[in-house]
Amino acid sequence: MASLFSSSTPVRPLVLHSSSTRVSIPVPASPLSAWVVSEVLAQDFHDSRAGLDEEPTPVADEEDEGAAPRPASIEPQVKLLARFLSFASDKVAADPSSELSQVLLAAYNRFNELFLASTNIHSLVQSFEPGSRAEVLKAYFKAFANAREVLGDKVNVAHASALLDAARDGSAELYALFGGQGVNEHYFNELQLLYDTYTPFVRSLLSKITSLLISLGAKADADGFTYYAQGLDVISWLDGGSSRPTIEYLASIPLSLPLIGVAQLAQYVVSCRVTDLDPSQMRGRFNGATGHSQGIISAVAIASSDSWDSLEENILKAVKHLFYIGLRGQESFPLLSIEPHIVADAVANNEGVPSPMFGVSGLSLKALEGHIKKVNAHLPSNSQIGVSLHNGPNLYVTTGPAKALYGLATALRKVMAPAGLDQSKVPFSKRKAVFTMRFLPVNVPYHSSYLEGATQKVSEMDLGEELWNVGELAIPIYNTEDGTDLRELTTSLTASLSDQIFVKPIHWVKAVNFPATATHAVDFGPGGNSGIGPLTGRAVEGRGVRIVVVGERGKAAAEFYDANKVRREPVWAKEWSPKLVKTL
Repeated sequence: MASLFSSSTPVRPLVLHSSSTRVSIPVPASPLSAWVVSEVLAQDFHDSRAGLDEEPTPVADEEDEGAAPRPASIEPQVKLLARFLSFASDKVAADPSSELSQVLLAAYNRFNELFLASTNIHSLVQSFEPGSRAEVLKAYFKAFANAREVLGDKVNVAHASALLDAARDGSAELYALFGGQGVNEHYFNELQLLYDTYTPFVRSLLSKITSLLISLGAKADADGFTYYAQGLDVISWLDGGSSRPTIEYLASIPLSLPLIGVAQLAQYVVSCRVTDLDPSQMRGRFNGATGHSQGIISAVAIASSDSWDSLEENILKAVKHLFYIGLRGQESFPLLSIEPHIVADAVANNEGVPSPMFGVSGLSLKALEGHIKKVNAHLPSNSQIGVSLHNGPNLYVTTGPAKALYGLATALRKVMAPAGLDQSKVPFSKRKAVFTMRFLPVNVPYHSSYLEGATQKVSEMDLGEELWNVGELAIPIYNTEDGTDLRELTTSLTASLSDQIFVKPIHWVKAVNFPATATHAVDFGPGGNSGIGPLTGRAVEGRGVRIVVVGERGKAAAEFYDANKVRREPVWAKEWSPKLVKTL
């Protein structure tokens, strides 16, 4: 790594210490005022940490006596310098004087020199406990953001992403993924962690999103809708200005639709900032994108953005579109109470609370449709159920009224093998089917005929304009029904996006049928290891497409930001194809 200062600049070591470690930072020794400022800053830092940094000395187990000493962990040093970075950043934010900003720059560069010479910050903290990992990441990126704001291009990222460099050079081919519903009860925790860790990168954007949502909510209230009783002050919930609403409120469709979009688009913004790529450069690293259900709108937003201004504009458009898709979806399918004994029975059978979306995993489509046909024979025409989401081989989601789907669940119980049942001695033709089923925490049957007419309301009554046109899409965006490129669309793109969420079925294997040259699919969330990435992994298994999940408390992101290694998946057709061997 290059020297922190020119060879003609005299430096002196500024020593930081705690009860367990110490770190020195070369800082300018002249003019004298610069050295005095650095000494005062260090003393103020030590005073602020008095009594906070004492960590218990580890006691060796008896079985460890006589064993070779373990290598010392660098975690105490990392945390000490990270805490100083955070402290100095706050001082620079309050007083961006030249002397203070130079100390911050010296500390930031020293951190890179000591700990990031051959790795990136996310890989460095991957083995840390979640709390420590978040603390170090928050401090590091706060220092980067504040120093960059004051000193401009003098402040550089420690390393480029090897994966993104490979995409730029053509040795990797990336596709972006954005998830949808199904993580309604957990997405806000991800957004909170994202905000807490990368505050300087997302606070301004989230403040503008909050203003938009409050305005849209006020109009909805005036129009007689009652979905927003606990408000829409997202930034206040995130920074602690007001208490976070209940899980039930955040999981409701009118809230979760726009806020899931906020979470994944904020993650995309963070990815741009962390890698120091502008939206045009980041978009250029991807050969295409798609999104599961509502995620298709986020995919269009990033594909239409070639600058920070246009990305912000398109994110606000996406949030507005998702807001009305949530509102009109709930309006088209109002919440109905379900008898307590039905709820209790479903929960007792590990199926969850009955809802209009019911997932079945492990049962063939032919068998599932056979059971649906039998159930529908006993239902009126306005309560029919059907398969709406084809998420992969033997991975389906059925939609319809919750009580009707409960009827399907009770029918399927009769043919489902109980958990742990040993059928090894039962003839195959007489074995019970092995599959799982569960109601999703989604209270609107998206992708079904129950939402017919909602697209027209969103287009004509709510938006009143085309939000995007196909000419703005710089990369392919794959239709979730048939996998076609939306750039080939000849009708309204905005209406098509609404239709794909409201009434069109999802055929996910078609949507992610990327070209044979694809090497990676990057999941921007939400959901982490329970999100759309792992689901896509099952759809593309064996094709040489590696799933990279960004997020998951900063741990999974290490692969995306890795400075050295690009991990790849084998292509089974090449790996296991017949080969000629030479014999004697």
